[in-house]
Amino acid sequence: MNETPHKGLSMIVMTIFVSLALLIYIGADYSENRIKNRANQNNLADVWWERSFILVCPLH
Repeated sequence: MNETPHKGLSMIVMTIFVSLALLIYIGADYSENRIKNRANQNNLADVWWERSFILVCPLH
């Protein structure tokens, strides 16, 4: 009971990093699909968060 909570805190930090990585990846995929759909409809108006997701995601 008097141990330092290294394992628990490290698991919380890892969970936060994995959650952020998944959020960025899924957000970039969703944004890419929205941009393609608008391009097919000849509507080229961009939304700032879509380009931001694509810029931040290293896989897109």
